[in-house]
Amino acid sequence: MNHDEIRKGRRLMWRRPAVLVTAALAAVAAVIVALVGHRDAAPSPAVPSTRVSAAASTAAGRIVDGRSVGLLADGRVIDGGVLTTALQQAARRAPATLLLPQGALRLRLDRPVTVPSGVTVRGAGSDLTTLAVQPPDTELGPLFLLTGDRPALADLSLARTGAAPAVLVGIGSSSAASLAQVRLDCARNRWSSACHGIQLVAAKGETIRGLRIDASAVQQADYALFQTSGGQGTVRDLVVSGSRFSDNHASDLELNAPAGVMQDVQILDNDFSSNRSRGELSGWGVGLAHVSGAIVSDNRFRGYSMSGVHVEDRSVDVVVRGNTFVDVGTRPLAYQSDVIVLSGSTRVRVEANTFRHTTPPGTTSTAVWVGHGGAGWPADVVVQDNLDVGGGGRPVVGDYGVERLLSKNNRSQG
Repeated sequence: MNHDEIRKGRRLMWRRPAVLVTAALAAVAAVIVALVGHRDAAPSPAVPSTRVSAAASTAAGRIVDGRSVGLLADGRVIDGGVLTTALQQAARRAPATLLLPQGALRLRLDRPVTVPSGVTVRGAGSDLTTLAVQPPDTELGPLFLLTGDRPALADLSLARTGAAPAVLVGIGSSSAASLAQVRLDCARNRWSSACHGIQLVAAKGETIRGLRIDASAVQQADYALFQTSGGQGTVRDLVVSGSRFSDNHASDLELNAPAGVMQDVQILDNDFSSNRSRGELSGWGVGLAHVSGAIVSDNRFRGYSMSGVHVEDRSVDVVVRGNTFVDVGTRPLAYQSDVIVLSGSTRVRVEANTFRHTTPPGTTSTAVWVGHGGAGWPADVVVQDNLDVGGGGRPVVGDYGVERLLSKNNRSQG
């Protein structure tokens, strides 16, 4: 599948033969019958039937209605064990969906909640269903952990409601885990304690394969998506698409694997904005370190004092293409730029991007900075067909004696 298909695919409506439509309607009817038994316990959740049928497959027994086990948006605090019990019920019927009602479900956790193989936790929409989580005073690690084959979160918000440090979602050893139309809110502007959106937590010998984050949002976190430098697992085939990252206090995507393996990463058609980092070792929109095979394409970056894309530490086979950068790299540093390539990275292409500044950047600024770092000089870098608008005549490319640097067809306006 090419990049345009990946970027646009979620918006397409495929035509199905009539026999499949009939089968789908029958599945919806079966689901409705299965849920009627719960009508006396609470009002039906505002989940469109199309969402139910998509989540349910054709077997009504594969739906678990969260209201039936006490997952109610009635203002009362729900113990995390209630949610764990519901997930265990769904796991016994997997593939299955745990449906959550519309409203705010107030959760108190004293241990992580694991979303197991084949289970999707689905709300009525990210603006309609909120899991409002009070983290414990002692740090748990990730509050929610996705592990196994095809665990998923969909159509809900997950919000921190206390000052304790937290990681909202962890991705453990898994295949085809996903977050779709999920909003994560760390409320970092309210509480100064650290809070991260999504952490990759595969241990040595474990693999995260086929993770998809689509049409989702992470806001007011420190790192939105990250792996620590000590992570020893393997991450392959990671796609982040159509999502929004805003108002975060460190880097949005920090994809870093000095002690492990990270391969085949695609960052497509996302919005990155209003980063709040004031440090010099974080604050990128997308940071790639020790990554093999990455595409950063058709994204929009706005309001970063540091670089929008940062490629370093022997990353190889990286393409930064067709992105738009507005008021990025505004901090007056010697390496001030919209895109940075450094520290032993090889076979990197920066092409067909547009860089815009509403006020001229500093005199040390370049649109693309290619230079030395702790792992040595980059090599085999191509910077071509980029447009710099409002840069005040600055160089599009900062050339610091890099071996095998090709710069061509780059233009400046204003």
